[in-house]
Amino acid sequence: MSFDEFLLDDPEQKTSFPSALLRLHILLEDLGQDDPGNLLEPIDCTPIEWTVESNSYQEADTFEVVLEGNDFPYDPRIIRGATCELYQADVGSLDGESFWKTALRDGPPAIAGQLKTEEDVNQAVRDAYALILGIVDEVELEFADEKIRLRLKGRDYTAFFLDVEAGVGPSEEESGG
Repeated sequence: MSFDEFLLDDPEQKTSFPSALLRLHILLEDLGQDDPGNLLEPIDCTPIEWTVESNSYQEADTFEVVLEGNDFPYDPRIIRGATCELYQADVGSLDGESFWKTALRDGPPAIAGQLKTEEDVNQAVRDAYALILGIVDEVELEFADEKIRLRLKGRDYTAFFLDVEAGVGPSEEESGG
């Protein structure tokens, strides 16, 4: 008996099928072009591995995602910047890809028929499934066993607030000192 047959053999068995979807918004290097058009449409990827670490209010939450590099549509060396949305759900079956296509088109199954606009669908998906929304800080390529893996590391948007030094009062130049 295969593992899939084992899982589907007992309908009363409570089995979880976690699945993740990574939506990337990538800015590519312009490579000297006059009008590069380097901001691309969102790219939806299925991570092989994903980790999210929730930190205190003094640190941004962090994430690490591993993707199949062979399936990635762009050369990661020309990524200038990227933001991401990482979603996770118990898809309830072995086919996570069709679950995500339906959820991104219609919204979460429980309220799919009630959503009128694309923005309503996007917000409902974020509310229901978002693990982290943030910026990609590092892109690494890994080569092993004739496979290419793409490892993305980053932080949630709290990083924007924490990376900026906030001044308490006027600077010495402004105060005449």
